[in-house]
Amino acid sequence: KATIQAFIPDQIPVMEGNASQLIFSGKYLPKEDRTYIRVGIKTIPAVQDSLFTIEKGRMDNVAEGSSCKIYLAGSKDLFATGMIIKVENFRSVGVASRLLKKTELYEVKEDEENYGDLKSGVKLKFEISTDKSVKLETQVKKMLQPYRYLSLSDNAEYQLAIKNETDSKKAVLTDRNNKLLWSGDITKDDSLSVTDKKELIINLKKAMRVKYLRTMPDGGDLASFISAEVIPIKEYHPADGVVLEAGDGYSLKISNSSNSKLFYTVLDIYPDNTIEVLYPYKNKEASDYLLDKKSTIIRKLAVSNGTPAVFEKTIQRVAMSSFQTVLDDLFSEKTDTRADISNIKVEEIGIVTVHFTIKN
Repeated sequence: KATIQAFIPDQIPVMEGNASQLIFSGKYLPKEDRTYIRVGIKTIPAVQDSLFTIEKGRMDNVAEGSSCKIYLAGSKDLFATGMIIKVENFRSVGVASRLLKKTELYEVKEDEENYGDLKSGVKLKFEISTDKSVKLETQVKKMLQPYRYLSLSDNAEYQLAIKNETDSKKAVLTDRNNKLLWSGDITKDDSLSVTDKKELIINLKKAMRVKYLRTMPDGGDLASFISAEVIPIKEYHPADGVVLEAGDGYSLKISNSSNSKLFYTVLDIYPDNTIEVLYPYKNKEASDYLLDKKSTIIRKLAVSNGTPAVFEKTIQRVAMSSFQTVLDDLFSEKTDTRADISNIKVEEIGIVTVHFTIKN
């Protein structure tokens, strides 16, 4: 890294070696979309067991009580059926209809998927019902159909309306707080362009990411080793909590009590549901944000002058946060499968939360 950046200091990421290797030429094999079983529970040694663990959880739309099928790896013959009995954010425990051997490799396939809080409704609002609005409504229904976590509903989180302008019509997407999420022109044949249809779905997904993060509890096996604290520059009464105004400075104190070095990401979720990745900072590498074992780091920050001070009470979070990988990967662009979540082991993750109130 030092050698390359000595000649090209602005180059990120840095590469050194054979650029024609398969992984760089694009001729690599994609990751298998398979879920393998860990037979039994770590604390109970046994040669075979009906209990099993999978490295998928709520973030992968797994729900308690959902059923699944179990196969010997590489086989198409059903070996056993199973049911999920416990679900965590990134891991689930199930029970099989017959004993599984620890010496065998099994693959599990889910019969059903649960979108839970990931489901959202969209309400269509047209001032006048005409043949043109019916045509657009039909198009929107068809557009949302492949996304099983999106549906049309009168009691919806989002609203798609038509606004008449001087010489054109616009489709406008807003949330319950009437915040503008997206707008696009309606073509002369009273429909949305291919580009606008893609942008509409993208912006719905962005809004749903924030909704999910606001309701996602702290957790992960590393959470007990991590603590975070907001320390305002000005004096405050602990009983009232931390109350800041636009422009106020504060420090974010992060402590690692484990015996391992940990990388950290900090997300700032604003009251108006926008998200900013504070760390890793733009144009910086994630590897630079390392917290040494048994150590503490303090980052100095300030409330942005443009930070809004209103939010929807019904989605106020209690204690939650997340990391950038899940934020970026929460919804796949594939319309026929569940959301793709990066293959991160639960023991590698810790989610902790701090919050403060912003007032005018």
